[in-house]
Amino acid sequence: MYALHATLHLDNFDVKYVGGYTYYDYRLQTDLDGTSRQAPFLLPYAAQGAPVPAPAGGYLYYPRQHNQYQEEVWWFSNELNFASTWDGPLQMILGLYQFREGSNYTLSDARFPDDPRFERPTNQSGASMVGNPERRYAYGSSSNVSESYAVFGQADYQLTDELKVTAGLRYTYDRKRSYESARLFCLYTASCPITRLTGRPVDITDAAAPGTSSDPSVYLPAHTDPTTGLRHRGLKNNWSGVTGTLGIDWQPDTDTLAYAKYTRGYKAGGFNSGTTTLTPNVTTEEETIDAYEVGYKRTFGGTFQANASAYYYDYQDIQIPITGRDPVTDLNVTRFFNMPKARIIGFELETIWQPIDNLQILANYSYLDAELREACCFQDPEDPRGQAPGAVLSGNTAAALAPTTATGAPNTTPLNQDLKGQKLPSSTPHRFTVNVNYTWELDAGNLSASVTHVWKDDTYYSIFNRYYNEGKAWNQTDARLLWNDIDGRYTVIGFVKNIFKQDGIAGADGSRPTTGPNSNPNNLFVNRTISYVPPRTYGVELQYRF
Repeated sequence: MYALHATLHLDNFDVKYVGGYTYYDYRLQTDLDGTSRQAPFLLPYAAQGAPVPAPAGGYLYYPRQHNQYQEEVWWFSNELNFASTWDGPLQMILGLYQFREGSNYTLSDARFPDDPRFERPTNQSGASMVGNPERRYAYGSSSNVSESYAVFGQADYQLTDELKVTAGLRYTYDRKRSYESARLFCLYTASCPITRLTGRPVDITDAAAPGTSSDPSVYLPAHTDPTTGLRHRGLKNNWSGVTGTLGIDWQPDTDTLAYAKYTRGYKAGGFNSGTTTLTPNVTTEEETIDAYEVGYKRTFGGTFQANASAYYYDYQDIQIPITGRDPVTDLNVTRFFNMPKARIIGFELETIWQPIDNLQILANYSYLDAELREACCFQDPEDPRGQAPGAVLSGNTAAALAPTTATGAPNTTPLNQDLKGQKLPSSTPHRFTVNVNYTWELDAGNLSASVTHVWKDDTYYSIFNRYYNEGKAWNQTDARLLWNDIDGRYTVIGFVKNIFKQDGIAGADGSRPTTGPNSNPNNLFVNRTISYVPPRTYGVELQYRF
């Protein structure tokens, strides 16, 4: 990582340049089967109605499965601004900004490293396909370029000694390109029954990831490379937005500040790329926000400070990552969706009390009410028929709603739900934090002790606010001891996190069984997966400055 700051001081204004460059390469290998078993074994697998009976003893299966995840990212930015330094009530800043990012993502490179059969896949007829020397069974990657350019300006005018107004305007242009690659195989499943005869995996890439789309972002149609078997597609699009801010500050004395401001925000669209199925609808459009905020800050007696703010955010086309049924393609996908309208109401209170020298007590409280105001119609893959408490059905035909089909069989058609009023994912309604810290100033250096306690309210982790996506309230206590030598050369940090080993929930979701009687969409049966915060963790850290 590199950064450069340079400032030229002229008579009435400063010219400032800020630039930087960053590069990193991150790789992760995951053991997908979640067991220590390494040796192959015979899998007693029922034919499930397929015309091919199971061989004596079952099918040969290799349990070791690996996924190679990789992200290689680099970016650089340049900003040039001109800031006034003259005397007077009016101060201004004008600037230009440029950003460019390149990235290579391999979101899925899943392999059976011990199974040599995956080197010689076939098609559905049993004919040999192009080789697969890495023994992959799922692969999805993307190479991307993102560019952003902006011009901006802001003016501050001091109306009186107590009042100041601020106005700003910005124009942003964003451009993105992506090149996707994917390949998929199946073995022993109902979609490729011939594998039970040949014992060789089937290349199902063209069928499972056709990549056909009317999305205008697709500039290079999906095609399969005959030398690698990889299916490719090219995407490109651009977005732009005009944003700005308008605010007023009131400062009657050095201990008091009250403010009110309005901000228009913009976030560029993007692509749901790098998947193994080359999703048909790839573009996420830009989102915009109208944000209103008022705040009050005051210091009392030089020892107690309180900061309070209230805000209202009005989102249009907010980008939400969800797993659900795409209402256009009728496919179960995980990607970003644009929800037409959402709003957030919030309040924050921060307090700092210093009753004696070197002792600080901090207490913070936040309230958040974040919900969708318009979002229809989406299908919950864990509750296809919308039977869970809180589900509101909408946009379905009479035939889809009927309990049985024309033949009298139970109707298993997935139903659309209206998500108006649902809370946004990970939006914790109430959160409270308190911290107490004390510093001893010694001849050899400073010793600081700190204890922090956090409480978080019940939180939904999906746009479908159902019991299987909800994490219950929890609290956690951490402690920290920090030593700095008098010369500032080294720092020693000792810490203990989650002292009382609380089962804090960092995420929750559901998964419906895909086989067996509990997979029936008319039965509300969902397995829950809970992600917990780390248990009690302690350690020591040493920092040395050369």
